[in-house]
Amino acid sequence: MSSSSPQGDPPSPPPTPSSTRPGHPEITVDGQRVLSQIENTATLGRASSKSNDIPTIAQGLATIQLGPANLLNPLGHCTTRDVDTDVDHGPGDTSDARSVSSGRSSKVGFRKRLSRFLKGDPKVKETAPASAASSAPVTLVGTESRIQSGPPDRDAVPVSLGLHSPAHSAEMLSTPLIVPETQLQPNPAANETLCVDIFPENGIKPTYKTDLPKPHARVDKTPQLVYCCSLLSKAQEPFPPTSDSDVSQDSPLDDKEKEWVQLIDHVLQDRYRWLVEQLVRAFADNPLKASDVVTEIVLVGPVLDRNTYRSLLSCFISNFEQTTALDVTLLQGLMQLVECASSGYLVDDDLVRISTVLSKELSITHIGTSDYPFHLTLSLARVLDVMVAGKVKDLNRERDHQPMLQLLDGLKDSDNIVQKYEATYAYQALQYAPDDETPLQVLWRYAKGLLKGIESLQEIGAGIAGTVSTGIEVVEAFRVGADGTIRGSENKFDFMKKRSWYLALQGTALFIHQGRLSDFNLVVSQASCRHNTNFQWGICRQVGEIAVDPLWDVPVRQQAVDFLGKLSRGGADRKPHVDVKRWILTILVQISGMSDVSIKNRAVALLLDLKKGDIAEFRGSHPLSRRLPLPTSFPLLTRVQRISEVEYDLHVLKLMRVSDYKHTVYIDPMAKLNLQDTDDNLFLLMEKVRDFLAGDTQVMLILGDSGAGKSTFNRHLEHELWQEYKAGGRIPLFINLPSLERPEKDLVGEQLRTYNFLEDQIRELKLHRQLILICDGYDESQLTSNLHTTNLFNRSGQWDVKLLITCRTQYLGRDYRSHFEPKAIDRYARVANDLFQQAVIAPFTRKQIEDYVKKDYMNKLEAIPNLMDLVRNPFLLTLSLEVLPTVVQGKPDLSRLRVTRVELYDIFVRHWMAVNKRRLQDQYLNESSQTALDILCADGFEYNGIMYQMDLAASIFQEQDGKPVVYYTHLRDRKTWKAQFFGLDPETALLRDSSLLSRAGNQYRFVHRSVLEYFFSCTISGPTKEHDEFDPPVHFDTPATSSAISTHPLSQKDLVVETSIIQFLAERVQLDSGFKDELLAIIEQSKSDDQAARAAANAITILVKAGVRFNGADLRGIRVPGADMSGGQFDSAQLQEADLTGVNLTKSWIRQADFTKARMGGVRFGELPYLKDDDAV
Repeated sequence: MSSSSPQGDPPSPPPTPSSTRPGHPEITVDGQRVLSQIENTATLGRASSKSNDIPTIAQGLATIQLGPANLLNPLGHCTTRDVDTDVDHGPGDTSDARSVSSGRSSKVGFRKRLSRFLKGDPKVKETAPASAASSAPVTLVGTESRIQSGPPDRDAVPVSLGLHSPAHSAEMLSTPLIVPETQLQPNPAANETLCVDIFPENGIKPTYKTDLPKPHARVDKTPQLVYCCSLLSKAQEPFPPTSDSDVSQDSPLDDKEKEWVQLIDHVLQDRYRWLVEQLVRAFADNPLKASDVVTEIVLVGPVLDRNTYRSLLSCFISNFEQTTALDVTLLQGLMQLVECASSGYLVDDDLVRISTVLSKELSITHIGTSDYPFHLTLSLARVLDVMVAGKVKDLNRERDHQPMLQLLDGLKDSDNIVQKYEATYAYQALQYAPDDETPLQVLWRYAKGLLKGIESLQEIGAGIAGTVSTGIEVVEAFRVGADGTIRGSENKFDFMKKRSWYLALQGTALFIHQGRLSDFNLVVSQASCRHNTNFQWGICRQVGEIAVDPLWDVPVRQQAVDFLGKLSRGGADRKPHVDVKRWILTILVQISGMSDVSIKNRAVALLLDLKKGDIAEFRGSHPLSRRLPLPTSFPLLTRVQRISEVEYDLHVLKLMRVSDYKHTVYIDPMAKLNLQDTDDNLFLLMEKVRDFLAGDTQVMLILGDSGAGKSTFNRHLEHELWQEYKAGGRIPLFINLPSLERPEKDLVGEQLRTYNFLEDQIRELKLHRQLILICDGYDESQLTSNLHTTNLFNRSGQWDVKLLITCRTQYLGRDYRSHFEPKAIDRYARVANDLFQQAVIAPFTRKQIEDYVKKDYMNKLEAIPNLMDLVRNPFLLTLSLEVLPTVVQGKPDLSRLRVTRVELYDIFVRHWMAVNKRRLQDQYLNESSQTALDILCADGFEYNGIMYQMDLAASIFQEQDGKPVVYYTHLRDRKTWKAQFFGLDPETALLRDSSLLSRAGNQYRFVHRSVLEYFFSCTISGPTKEHDEFDPPVHFDTPATSSAISTHPLSQKDLVVETSIIQFLAERVQLDSGFKDELLAIIEQSKSDDQAARAAANAITILVKAGVRFNGADLRGIRVPGADMSGGQFDSAQLQEADLTGVNLTKSWIRQADFTKARMGGVRFGELPYLKDDDAV
């Protein structure tokens, strides 16, 4: 083999042409142009203080041999296996024999030989021999424009290595390489050329541009600030006509940019730089590190000076290390910041520290429980890519390298296929990442595994061993001299686990970063590893990143979608692996969810075509974009600038409120003038509110039941008013009253402070502007004061407002108007009736429901008894639609559905209580109410709330015989049963306000009769499914005494006439077999206990309605007077001596039933009696 001594002896003569791989081009470069660059390139490796360590070139990155016979062979050497057989290898596949040596296996001789080779030494004007290429570290090379084959171009330009995606910084390598521009041509030797026609030409790499501010005008967006700083930085750098110093430099400024730069004086330049520095400080001082500030701050990374950049990076790393739960946005921001680092900004410790914490988090995160392992693996791979690019040195093998290697090796066996492929990529990146192990340490670590090889080598002859002078050359001698014996042990070396497809992906990422998509196209088509599954997987990710990146032109993104289609279909020689096809479908699904219609439609059409088979996409979230989305708000910049102009802050507030508005299906509510008005006089509430805003009235009260749509209307009104807002106009201000501490004294000022308005700004608004106050939740804030009066609205020197207040009807007493009507400004504080008006939101009409609900859902709502009446309440309609799909699943004929209603009510009630619990927890409560809430939550808020309503329903039936309206006045009724439910106790008040009750003055009732009946049925038998928020009542199992049966709920009332309750309980029988057994036990007890008669009559009525058959049953002596047994099946039943007085047996099956000595007075059979004679008359 050819080698060079450490002293720099001349290299051995190059091998004969026959020993080189056919088809490789001869590359020569003018010596004078590349000499200094080549020598600098040789220093890219680890510059260790150890004298025996040998620098490597680009940390072991492989040279891409470009030519007709071999378009992209990252190794540039022959192996014992044909490259065309390297196909379909998935994660962890060890069958890829094309491996390259690591950076620590470099030799000085190779460096000198490569320098002479690239400088055009006539003695080495052929391709490097296979043995040298396979054992020495080589460098990924490329150019800014197209790669050419043929004669060398003297105008060579350098290449900075790109990373795993086009989002990587252009300055990853500390020192660029110089190679000639060569034309990249299709390889005629390739079996199949895929996608050559997709990207027809190279383009311009994507860059973000925005409108430039006028001189001395304020920069109002952080991306605009970054753009300005980048232009100023460019203007200070020389731009020679042909630069060979930085292939990744941006294009020169255009005329518009040059004109802008010339208008910016030094004061403004200093201002821009100061703003950027202050943004970093503001981010560091912000304790929350919310997603909006993270997406904003990472934008400034490319324009920071070194000290400011390192300060920001340290802040990111520290926050990530200290976080207890993984913050994906913070993690992605950290990765973006690392990849945009300028040359010399990163130090070794940074990446080692980041990779260590990532691997630690990954090791303790359970795979499959969330998307966190996926994000961590991707991030670790990105950091390792930067390490491979030469950004880190002296990675400790034992402490850092080996544990990460073992961790990723384990993840390659994950059941999650996407996780497996991404872990395989990270594993390969780690294989190429340099560590602090010397060549001799490598040899020592594998000494035991090589003993047999050494023995074989000695048998071959000592001459070979004498030709090497370093430990790594011993390994190369083994590879050459020991032939098959030693080749059997070489797989134990790390460098034998390296795969060529990783380097190929680095090359394609470089092309994408430089906008060389046509060259990228050909590499994908003709790379020697093009059939490797890992390579195809990585290519799919890179193409998907182009498709979702809005910085690329739309035609390019559309071509990326088409590229995925070609990759999925494959070529004539080989079809892609099924994993790759599924991965492509997964990527297309993500693209089809984008807002860009042209890209979305293209992906949807391709999906329809590719999904014709039985291959499905991967489940879960697998984000493609490696960059955080551009922020829509800029809180850091706003805080830093301390802008005092009120109108600008109002503009910011408008943008925030408009963006916060959740666009849902909105239906204009109808209303009436007051609680006593009928539904025949309804009007559109929005029109009435618009009249209020245009008139002289100062206060408008909007009443409505719980869930009537008051808050939804308020937010929609605010949204419309902000959309119409113009500078100097009336300012709409939505105020959630429960969120304020002192709304009765400082309503407007406290709300504006929550939007970060300064005191001077608040004072200016108070004195010079008019506001529209939309106050929501008067009842929830537990207010009793008149907000208009206590805040001194519309008085001299005070706030000039239009006040709109919403409140639940059940919160108000008889004299509620005094809490809202403005007071006249005189010594008697008379009520100004002409300044007040009100409206009451009416339930939905059928037409409104039809407008809100799809036809399919409408049919289901109509098929369920009583449900249409219930869903006239907008919130109840929303909840019903939410649970309806679960209830009707697998039940196509709703007209025969027997369990739907009770299941719907069960789920609906739990939803209602959970929503009200969260509402109470989020609002400001006084001390006694907060204490009561804490007690209720500790004991189970939902449970107590449902038990409250069950007890109230039972009391209504017991005390009022089921009459639904309860009248309560505290002074009159505080010592009655009503006080238990409507008294002033804080716990009672919280439960009452969270229940399905409506109030009109001193009248209380459940929102619907069926709700009352449902809760009463729950006192007999409630939900029994596991994890229900309330336990079922204790059922009557085997009563032993008459006193026990007399207290049973079924003994309290004759339920035969309460058909809805019977239906609820009949449905419950079908859900709970234990309840069925309980009812049968009650019937059995009635045979010997007269006091069980009413309970038994109710029980058999329920069982018959539930479809329980009594054919042949032993019912002798049962007492069920007045029971409804119509439609029941009693064929051959034994009913001797049974008490069937007043029983309804209409349409019952009673063939051969025995009624001997049964009491049957008043029994109804549903047909007239007749006589049957033996003979005709």
